[in-house]
Amino acid sequence: MDASPERCWDVLGDPRMTWPRWWPGVSARRVEPRDGPVGSRATLAFRSPLGYALVVDLVVLAAEPPHRVRIAVDGHLHGTADVRLAGTSPTSAEPDGSATTIDVVWRVATTRRWMNAAAPLLHRAFAAAHTRVMAAGEAGLQAHLAGDGASAT
Repeated sequence: MDASPERCWDVLGDPRMTWPRWWPGVSARRVEPRDGPVGSRATLAFRSPLGYALVVDLVVLAAEPPHRVRIAVDGHLHGTADVRLAGTSPTSAEPDGSATTIDVVWRVATTRRWMNAAAPLLHRAFAAAHTRVMAAGEAGLQAHLAGDGASAT
């Protein structure tokens, strides 16, 4: 991202879970913010390009602003997500904090029976759909951070 880790954290770590404002295909069903990120909860729906939606309950388990957040995931996915933000330089390998690399590691399993049954045949389609949803989020976040006024809604 073309923004500092602190700026990225302000958006990604917002306890009001404002992701649907800039992430196409994401809608909030319930948001329960706390004073800080830990303990904040949200139920979000991620619309897949394949026509289904994954509804997930997210609870922030731990946070190290502006560098890391761990999230419990339940609903159509069950497990955890670990998000790390690291300052980088857009023009060199040396970190200077003017840009941010965001690594998201999902350790989840699907809970929908039809998905689990279809996975042996549709795993490539599911992976491609996941890639498209995450790319839309990346592009939406980049536009939001650039302040172009873009909105996913």
